[in-house]
Parts: sequence; C-alpha cells; structure tokens
Amino acid sequence: MGHKQDMTYTIKTIFNQKMAIGESRHLAKQDNTAQDKIFSYKTRDIYENKCSQFANYCKDNFGCKNITQCEKHINDYIQHIRDNGQSAYSQKTTLSAIGKLYGKSYFNEIKTDARDRSDIIRGRTETESRNHFSEKNNHELVNFCKNTGLRRSELLNIKGKDLVYANGKYNINVENGKGGKQRLVPILNQNQGVIDKMQSVGKEERVFLHIHSKAPIHEYRGDYAKSLYHKKTIIYIC
Repeated sequence: MGHKQDMTYTIKTIFNQKMAIGESRHLAKQDNTAQDKIFSYKTRDIYENKCSQFANYCKDNFGCKNITQCEKHINDYIQHIRDNGQSAYSQKTTLSAIGKLYGKSYFNEIKTDARDRSDIIRGRTETESRNHFSEKNNHELVNFCKNTGLRRSELLNIKGKDLVYANGKYNINVENGKGGKQRLVPILNQNQGVIDKMQSVGKEERVFLHIHSKAPIHEYRGDYAKSLYHKKTIIYIC
C-alpha cells in the first residue's frame, strides 16, 4: 500500500507543478509549452485520477514502486482498459493524462480505439436534463445563452462592466475564458434582452448569481454558433 501512496503523491505533486491557471493555452500551443501545462483544475483532477489508476495497475500487476518503472507498461495498461470496455474517449483521455504526467505524447506509439459518435453522452445527458429544466421559467437565461454562446463558467463571471460598446455595436468582454483567453463576444442581432440584462446590474456586480444546474448550456452554445455562422454566410452572399 505504501508504494501506491508514494506514487499517488508523486502524481499529485507533478500535476500541481504543471498548473497554469490564467495563462493562455493558445499561446502555449504556439510556443510549444502546452504539453508541460494544465490550464484548469477540472482537467488536473481528471488527469490525476486517471494516472493514479494507471499507477495502481502497474503496482498490482508488475510490482512497480515508482512512476519511472510504470512508464514501460503504458501500452499494457491501455490494452487493459480497452479489453475492459472503456470508450475510445476514455482511452484517449487516459493516454493524454499519462502523456501529461511524463511530459510527452504517446499517440503515435500506442493504439486506442477510434472515436465514434455513439461514445458521446453529453447530448443525451443534456436532453434528459431538459425534463428538469423549464425554458419558460428561465426565459431570460435561455435568451442570454442563445444570443451570446457563453460557457457556464463565463456566465457566472461576467459583470456589468463587461458590456462593451464599440463601432456602433454591443459586445461582451470575456476576460478569462477557456484557457485563460480574453475575447469579445458579439451579441447576436444586438438582442435587447441581453443588453438590458447587462445594464441592469452595477459595473462590478455579477450578471448571474446562479445558473440552473440542468440548463443545457452546451446546447445553447451550439444554437448560437449556428446562428452566427448563418448570419455571416448571408452577409457574405449579399
């Protein structure tokens, strides 16, 4: 049991050292440092769990005492989780986590199953969530999401001051989006409901204090993306 605990501690320490909260993932990819960084706490927790399972497997099956000894058994472990029916998405996440642990990519060396749309459960989960979410009772949130495409975390972080008016149009300034990136988000069709919501709070006040846990935010982001693409296509044709 001691070796398992030692390896788990080592994994935790390595991932904590790779944390790059607030840094730009986009810039890190450009300067080839992304492999050595983790940009969100959620990713760290997932990777830590995946690597701990890998270490436990190596300890139980090969007597490994440290993660250096485990490295030569990566292919065995991936085959093990394939044989046990883990989805292609889970296999690739595991291999990404292990790659992050050792600071290298193994995708050219180790085979995982091909991804299939049937592996994607997000859409089905959100559809089921709709049974517990009333768009009628949350029409303000729904309208805001469909006309801005913001992520759940972004919705919870935006403040009144983030409504930006420039060149005759309103946008929302997202200071710390995915990967720590800043971006200006166009308000679709300059939707008045979104503008009114942003202007209804003080500059330093959060626009949304709570987001319904069952709200299908990802689905609304998709609606926004399709609407924005359609609008740009029409402008281009005209």
